[in-house]
Amino acid sequence: MPANLPPNWIGGVKVSLTGNTASISWTTAVPADSQVEYGPTALYGNITALATARVTSHVVAIQSLPAASTYHFRVRCRDSDGVLVIGTDHTFVTAQAVSAVEISPAVTLQTIKLQPSPPLPHAVSLFWRASLDSHIVSYSMYRSTVSGSSYGLSASAIGGLTFIDQSVQSGTTYYYVVTAVDDQGRESAFSNETMAAIP
Repeated sequence: MPANLPPNWIGGVKVSLTGNTASISWTTAVPADSQVEYGPTALYGNITALATARVTSHVVAIQSLPAASTYHFRVRCRDSDGVLVIGTDHTFVTAQAVSAVEISPAVTLQTIKLQPSPPLPHAVSLFWRASLDSHIVSYSMYRSTVSGSSYGLSASAIGGLTFIDQSVQSGTTYYYVVTAVDDQGRESAFSNETMAAIP
C-alpha cells in the first residue's frame, strides 16, 4: 500500500519532450528508487522498468511514443525502508509528426562550365514535392555512395524545392534522400531514395 506521507515528499514533477521520447523528472525528500506508470488514460496500463538506484533527483525516459497523443502518468518511489509513495496524476501531449517529403525520381545531370578549360565538371539537379505540413520551414539533402544507408548531410536550410549538387565525381553513383524540417527544428524521416550515375 502507498504510504500516507506529506505531499512534498515528491515534488518538482516535469516533462521534457524530444521527438517521440518523454523524459519525466522529479525530486524526493529522501533517496528512493524510480518508476513511472503511464498510459492513454488515468488507468495507465504501462509501467517503466524499475531504476533501483536510490536518489533524490529522478529522471525516467519513456521512448517510442506515437505522435500527437495525450498520456497520463504518475511517478512511483520506494525508499530504503520499503515505503512506496505514488505521485499524483499528470498529463503530457506528444508533438505532431513532421511530414516526410517525396523526392522526384527523375534526376537530371547538368554540365556546368565553371572554367573555360576542360574537363567540365558535372552536377546533379534534384527536385522534390513540398511537404503538406504547414510548419515546414526548410529541407535538408543527404547523399551516399551506398544505396539505402550511410547518408551524409550535403546541404541544410534549403528554402526551396530544388538542390544542385556540384561536388560529384565522374564514374561514381550517388544516392540521395531529402528531409523536411519544421519551425521547431524537428526533422522528418528520410524521403524515398533516388540515384544519379555520373558519367
